[in-house]
Amino acid sequence: MKLRCLPFVVASALLVTHVVASAQMAAAPPEPAASLAPVSKSTKLAKPAPRPLTHADRRESVAPSDESRPEGTVTPQVKIPLGPKPPAAPIKLRPNKNTNRTKTSGVNDAAARCGAMSDEAERLACRERLTH
Repeated sequence: MKLRCLPFVVASALLVTHVVASAQMAAAPPEPAASLAPVSKSTKLAKPAPRPLTHADRRESVAPSDESRPEGTVTPQVKIPLGPKPPAAPIKLRPNKNTNRTKTSGVNDAAARCGAMSDEAERLACRERLTH
């Protein structure tokens, strides 16, 4: 039972040791300036590195992506009509030219029924009745 907790105890001891060591390193006094390397004259005259731009500077320096549109105009995304709807135009119905004809699918239903019969004699008799 005690061996199961052993890895946990070792890990927490190492963690505590690491935290204490890092706290002592942070509390150490800084090294004196005399130990730093001397600065040459050429280093003093060099320009400092440019500082990174802040969010406000970046926002002001960005060029607009669409220069054809003047500043301040808004492109509508969705048009929503407000107010009463205009009356709908009446639907004009024209009479169909083919009203006298019946629509057929091109299949003779009686012939299809005759062809579906299982007995060959009945099938032939049915087809004879259709042809006369």
